[in-house]
Amino acid sequence: EMERHSVVLLVSVVMLLCVRGQQKEPTPWPTQFYAVIARNGTSEMGSGDLQTPVEAISKWYDYSTLSMRQDCSFNGGTTSNIMVGRNCFIFSPIAEECIYVILPVPIVTPDWMVGGEYVGEDVVNGAPVSVFNKLDHLYYEGNLDGYPQRVFTPQDQNGFANREDYGLFVPGSFDTSVFAIPPYCKRSVPYLNLTQNTPADPIGCFVGVPHTPSPIS
Repeated sequence: EMERHSVVLLVSVVMLLCVRGQQKEPTPWPTQFYAVIARNGTSEMGSGDLQTPVEAISKWYDYSTLSMRQDCSFNGGTTSNIMVGRNCFIFSPIAEECIYVILPVPIVTPDWMVGGEYVGEDVVNGAPVSVFNKLDHLYYEGNLDGYPQRVFTPQDQNGFANREDYGLFVPGSFDTSVFAIPPYCKRSVPYLNLTQNTPADPIGCFVGVPHTPSPIS
């Protein structure tokens, strides 16, 4: 009887070790990629009663040069930002207005979600995904291709939690001239109040109060 219980215990331990060994890990991003994203924000960490309209974002990411560009469009207007290292330029191509911001940190590393806790399985926009949680950031990775399908970030400078749905994700190189700083952008006195509206971001994508929030129905 004692021997039988020992065998059962040994098998249980082996099965537990196998399950732990199969624990999923998020796939690191490629060093370079282009993505098209739909983003909206919700007040109070996603549980509030206000939300911002959906913005369309084109993103170019190149970790080899610590560079990223985002073009954010809403209601016919577009605001862009270019980050190189800790330097960030936010500008309106139409108004040719620009502000300079010094970031506390550079762009995220390709393995920024590695070490996140595996939460479980879900479906995002019809695609099966694995969900990971790291410091309250939820990351939804496609099971078929390992690409991001959705990213939930807990809070921005206006207190909004943001959800980004990836409609397109293209790994690999691209024309890095997208990181060229417009001539009307100068590395001048840094802009400090990111909750203050500015002509450089008239639609409130990156700086200032976002589009007028609307009640969640």
